[in-house]
Amino acid sequence: MSKRIFCYGDSNTYGFDPRSYFGSRLPETRRWTGLLQAGGAWDILPFGENGREIPHTEAAFRELDTLLRSSTGPDCFAVMLGTNDLFQMPQPSAQAIAARMERLLHWVRAHPAAKDAALLLVAPPVVDVPTCTQICRESAALGAAYCGLARRLGIYFADAGAWGIPTACDGVHFSEEGHTVFARRMSACLHGIFTEQR
Repeated sequence: MSKRIFCYGDSNTYGFDPRSYFGSRLPETRRWTGLLQAGGAWDILPFGENGREIPHTEAAFRELDTLLRSSTGPDCFAVMLGTNDLFQMPQPSAQAIAARMERLLHWVRAHPAAKDAALLLVAPPVVDVPTCTQICRESAALGAAYCGLARRLGIYFADAGAWGIPTACDGVHFSEEGHTVFARRMSACLHGIFTEQR
């Protein structure tokens, strides 16, 4: 039976196509979530949203509660967020974002729909926007901050910042090749998690 993977993220999980003028997304067959689903080993529950930050408001947690309750018990909760937080914070800080992520992960752990799920924290690829020096610097530090958090909580971790994900012209969103590379690396990561749990 395929493992159910709850994929919670932002526009890179949504599959936003930065070449679009109207916020269009790539076809499902070219998004990393769709590529994983097509592989047959995983039952992917894709919950990506443009502009999503790590939940830190009551409304955001209510929305996630609804999504989890509708997912009928995922085997893995995989979260890749933090990039939009960097762009929205007055003073971007990898450590502040990791603290926000820690609150989310404690909340997910306590949620009845996710209590049996493996938790996978994915550090997003490093932002490459030459005009945003501080954001780029803190983005590069996010992998280490998340790695430390995952170790402290005893959960799974993957650093997509070390995966060499090709991005589009904006230096933030995955290119089509980037989605392919990310899907391949995520599949290997998931195989490792569930092989270890046997």
